[in-house]
Amino acid sequence: MALISYNPLSKTPLVLPATMLCAGITVSYYIPLWPVMLAIAGILLSIFLKRSYMMALSGIFLAGTLLGQYAIPHRPDHSYTGIHAGFNGRIVSCRESNSGQNAILEIKSCTDSTGKFVACRSFKVSAYLPGFKPELTEEAEIRFAGTLTDITADKDMPDDFNYGEYLIGKNIFYRTFIAPDSIISLSPGHGIMASAHTAGNNLTTLIYRTPLSPRTKEFLATALTGSSQAISQDVREAFNSAGIAHILALSGLHAGLIAWLLTVALWPLTISGMRTTSAAITMAALWVFAFVTGASPSVVRAVIMASVFIIGRILERPSNPINSLALAAILILTVWPEAIFEAGFQMSFSAVLAIILFGENLNPVSRKHRVLHNIAGLLCVSISAMLGTGIIAMLYFHSFPAYFLLTNIAVSLLLPPLLAGGVLLMFLQSIGFAPDWLCTVIDALYSATEHMAVWVASLPGAKMSGLYMHAWLLIPYIIILILIHRMLTAKRLKRELIDMTAVSLFVIFIFSAGLSPREPRLYILRNTAQTDFIADTGSGPLLYMTTSSDPGDALAYTRRRIADYMGLRGIDSIASMRDNPVNGIISADVFTIVTPAATIAILHSNEEPADRYKADFVVICRGCRMPLNEIDEYFGSEAMIVLSADLGKRWEKIYIRQCREEGRSYMLLREQPMTFPLRSGSATDCNL
Repeated sequence: MALISYNPLSKTPLVLPATMLCAGITVSYYIPLWPVMLAIAGILLSIFLKRSYMMALSGIFLAGTLLGQYAIPHRPDHSYTGIHAGFNGRIVSCRESNSGQNAILEIKSCTDSTGKFVACRSFKVSAYLPGFKPELTEEAEIRFAGTLTDITADKDMPDDFNYGEYLIGKNIFYRTFIAPDSIISLSPGHGIMASAHTAGNNLTTLIYRTPLSPRTKEFLATALTGSSQAISQDVREAFNSAGIAHILALSGLHAGLIAWLLTVALWPLTISGMRTTSAAITMAALWVFAFVTGASPSVVRAVIMASVFIIGRILERPSNPINSLALAAILILTVWPEAIFEAGFQMSFSAVLAIILFGENLNPVSRKHRVLHNIAGLLCVSISAMLGTGIIAMLYFHSFPAYFLLTNIAVSLLLPPLLAGGVLLMFLQSIGFAPDWLCTVIDALYSATEHMAVWVASLPGAKMSGLYMHAWLLIPYIIILILIHRMLTAKRLKRELIDMTAVSLFVIFIFSAGLSPREPRLYILRNTAQTDFIADTGSGPLLYMTTSSDPGDALAYTRRRIADYMGLRGIDSIASMRDNPVNGIISADVFTIVTPAATIAILHSNEEPADRYKADFVVICRGCRMPLNEIDEYFGSEAMIVLSADLGKRWEKIYIRQCREEGRSYMLLREQPMTFPLRSGSATDCNL
């Protein structure tokens, strides 16, 4: 079907309301009060000027600001920290790790002082269950006894990945440990979402019962039912490097395929004059598919757009794809305002919008040559989608697939019959019939897809990594895309002016993608396994030291952890702090780090230091058993005692007791980060 080109706003009346809603949510999330006041002022001004449309847009912006306030993470009013009690709730999501199960729980009730369960304002908890029995499943109801601890979002250094910050962004403020014998009850959930999850599991089971090869089963379970842990990591990485990772995430492509299959299956109803019935069944089936597969924003967006199109067909009214896209954004953000900050939502909507705007306009072949026009259309759709999503992928994942065009053309030919065959096989398996010939065809199609992805991923420069840019660059990039679209659709004189403007903005965009400044500073990275020290001297490589007994593994972990810090500052290497002293800035040995602002002693074993000297800080790490009075003999009684995050709880309590008995000052790295300036100054400047 030919893509519909962009229409004026008069034909897309929902574009401005959707834009105002998005703007209200986004701005209010970062600036809580002023957007609300601005929206109210706009409403009052529009009433004074008697501009009803302006008042409606101001009202939508106000609604967006209120939704944005709702989307901001709010810690529950009542603190549950440190309370050992009984909790009852449902399992929102769960995944397996090497040693146990990680789950997100929505707590609905907890025990009071009498031990009776009473309802409370619902809140979310990150939970860990060691082992794999009992098995946790999504939407199940769980009742257990445990103790909640606060999740903190303190970063050890700028741009450091902080899982606590990620959880808080999801409105998860507590974590808990669930011992298997502390589970009071675990029962299947009830309600629409629980039924939908059960149906999704049943579909996955159908796939795994087929005679397909294990790799094909994993792919179909991922691509058709949204099973997030089905496919192996090596295949996922190959698809990502080849630029076709989107086929592993449920999206409009999958919803469109389901709609096409339903249209074919219901063709007898259509030709018998029951077009409305056929359309209604198709629309209902699409919504069932959306809920069964988890109702992700990309699928819901596709189903809403399909529903608008189907309703338009029933009412014999034309539909506009941009208007349908705007309606989908309004409906999704009204229910889930926080979705606007997720990569999946942003990439799904930007990809579809770019395809609508550029898919047809970029095609150089006239419609008169239908075959060539359609072939060129495949290229243009892939280019358009990458125009919309490429920069977002770089912002989130810092990489770009160089050969995306090649792989997407191949996938556009292989994927439809592969997924269609998978759906047909699931239906036949449900009635107890799985023909070998169909399984052979599906296996061959998937094998070709995977081999193509692996081959492309192995090509030189297939995945351009280390691409870092700041989020504000999205603004000039969007302006450039708008100018390019106008250039493709404007008359010749305007086109020349737009060309000049777009080129100028693009040059500014390229040269403004500068690096973040480097501040000379020493950082302590908190870790439960070891204590790591990173020094940024302001130039050259980062300097690194660790208390780990396996420095190689520790360095590899730290490099992954601070990859964003290095990428945003153009740092490409890490050197040993001990072997690379920087005169006047930093030097280190086994027990000591010396900076212009402070001397830091590091104790991570029972080995006694060779020298006695005055230290400003003494960092006590895992493995140290030296009593406090002996530490004072080596480093002085005025040193601040710093208890590292890797220190065991038992010894942490011992040192806290000794510090309190002697009136010594101390701090816990578990509770707050600590850094040291690499410049002359007072030791009191060291703590953030």
